[in-house]
Amino acid sequence: MDIRKVHVIFKTHLDIGFTDLASSVTQNYLEHFIPAALATARLHNMKGQPKRFVWTVGAYLIDLALRTGSTALIRDLEAAIHAGDITYHALPYTLHSELCSPALLKAGLGIAARLDARFGRRTIAAKMTDVPGHTRSIIKPLTEQGIQYLHIGINDVACMPQVPPLFLWENVEGHQLLVHYERGYGGITVVPGHPEALCFLHSVDNAGPPDSRGLTQSFEHLQSQFPGAVIEASTLDAFARSLKNSRVKLPILRQEIGDTWIHGIGTDPYKTSTLRKLDMLNTQWDISGRWAGFEDPLPDGRLPRQAWLEQLLLTCEHTWGMDCKKFLTDYRNWTRDDFDAARKRDRLLDEDAHLTDYLEYFHFAKQEFDALSPRGIAWDHRSYALFERSHQEQRDYLRTAVALLPPSLQGEAAPLLEPPAILAVPQGGELPPHQQVNLAGWQAVSGAEGLMLRSPDGQELTIGFPIYQEVGLKAYEKLTGHYLKHVEHFRLWALPDNTKLGVEHSDAPLFDRLHLPREVQVRFHDGCLFVSGSYGELAHRLAGCPGRFALRCMPENGRLHITLQLLDKPANRKPETLFLPFFYSGKGALAARKIGQWQNPQDTVSGGNQRTHGMDAFRWHHPEGQGLVVHSPHAVLASISKPALLDFDGDSAQNRVYVNLYNNLWGTNFKMWYDEPISCDFQIEQIYK
Repeated sequence: MDIRKVHVIFKTHLDIGFTDLASSVTQNYLEHFIPAALATARLHNMKGQPKRFVWTVGAYLIDLALRTGSTALIRDLEAAIHAGDITYHALPYTLHSELCSPALLKAGLGIAARLDARFGRRTIAAKMTDVPGHTRSIIKPLTEQGIQYLHIGINDVACMPQVPPLFLWENVEGHQLLVHYERGYGGITVVPGHPEALCFLHSVDNAGPPDSRGLTQSFEHLQSQFPGAVIEASTLDAFARSLKNSRVKLPILRQEIGDTWIHGIGTDPYKTSTLRKLDMLNTQWDISGRWAGFEDPLPDGRLPRQAWLEQLLLTCEHTWGMDCKKFLTDYRNWTRDDFDAARKRDRLLDEDAHLTDYLEYFHFAKQEFDALSPRGIAWDHRSYALFERSHQEQRDYLRTAVALLPPSLQGEAAPLLEPPAILAVPQGGELPPHQQVNLAGWQAVSGAEGLMLRSPDGQELTIGFPIYQEVGLKAYEKLTGHYLKHVEHFRLWALPDNTKLGVEHSDAPLFDRLHLPREVQVRFHDGCLFVSGSYGELAHRLAGCPGRFALRCMPENGRLHITLQLLDKPANRKPETLFLPFFYSGKGALAARKIGQWQNPQDTVSGGNQRTHGMDAFRWHHPEGQGLVVHSPHAVLASISKPALLDFDGDSAQNRVYVNLYNNLWGTNFKMWYDEPISCDFQIEQIYK
């Protein structure tokens, strides 16, 4: 079929961070990119002619500009939206969707809904870029908001989930979302049997709209590629409506996809656990009616609950700090002694990156830095402290959210910003090995593998001792050879982003090295079971192993409430993880709860993340009704069958779940070391038929 029309989508990929501090990135959009887009539209869009330029951005930036921009910017932006020269899609920005709760995702979708009410529109299309996959649990909230089409453009080197380019993604309730998958942020799509094509003209991350010359050249190229077709700047909504109105038959997908980048959310335990605590507090307020009476809008026009949730949602945005290859260009200092000295010195030295093996990477990073010109940051000003500041800026989203609350609610939320108190493990009363204790009907025995629990109805679950893992170089070799694609073409940014350049010349192990606690002690006191232990001195001194751990198991309203703390952890730049294992002895089917919905991790597409999932609970459930649920309100990540965050291929085993307590395996913009106490709660309960 001949193509009669090409929908041209002009878009810039938004990273709230990465190329600069997050605050500088948003200011750059408001002060430069949006005004530049307005000027380009005025220059190229002639009345009565097909549009030559329409800029598409996530709803967040448009809303932010309309709330905080100058009077002139607001006036011009409103006029451009009414004229169709600037548009927004249904999502605020790209998310790590598995970190979201139902309330947070709904709040994010509410931004576009608020804009629709203001401008008399009905937005039906959404876009997420870079992140290679999402959970099936997004289908329900998106379709309930009236969204019919989602475009996912994955990072150039990420593994593509094995899904059709266009398909109807269906959840267990029968809701369907039209999903469009492409490698890269989006290119040219011709749908067989459909007379209209889609073309993305993307600028690079945080680079703003195209200039006039580039725009003209792009249109000339497309016209030669599609002679006789109308080449028109358009919107995702327009293309989505053309697809919905066509007779194209699309396949239906009923599987999970998951996110092979999701391990990044385990890099800052304080941030993610505090987000979860504040989100759960919001749920309590919703249930108890605490929001009643707080319905007067804030000065920016939003209701307090909206503003609070929208601010919390920024924690789920996919960018978590500055780009390591430009702002932490250090390929030398990997051993603990070298890293500690470099961090103390603070200022980055070119001699630590300008090494024989890495000269190309160094020059590429310097050229990118110079081209992007971060606000007020010179190349010689880069430091470890600046890199850490970018992660503190992300944490501050939570404190800002609390500050938006009415004073009485602030008083309830503010204490959750503080780290929890250190567990007081009682002295004396140590139990001999294998002695069984009764915890209000639950039986507990400490054994060689950990704490073995038996529920009142006879189900058995073992909580293993916390595992510290030095991740070996072979894991990154497999990641590079098996997961990453087109590395030979994109290696100058792909390898610094996805691996740990230079660590191969340190004392990092070739293969994964596991460390279990020694000198484990078990005590029973005041109806609670306490387990504590220390780790080997060598892993603590040469890597990042915590010095000790403490665990309390307390019966509470028919459940077991577990508090785990990992203490005296030193900062370590070499790749490492911490896991808490759960071993189930029954035969129930495993499910993971994501965004309030249970998903089957065993039914995940090839190329998706079959191994590791963002979740707030997991369960084993027998068809006859018996089962156990483990609620994990603070630790947000878990691997199925084995503790292997960089191995995305699953297997049939489902009786072992390893909850990730911390990892620093990602590069890109995530937090790369951690030296604070790690505290997580879990609740274990029986499932009744």
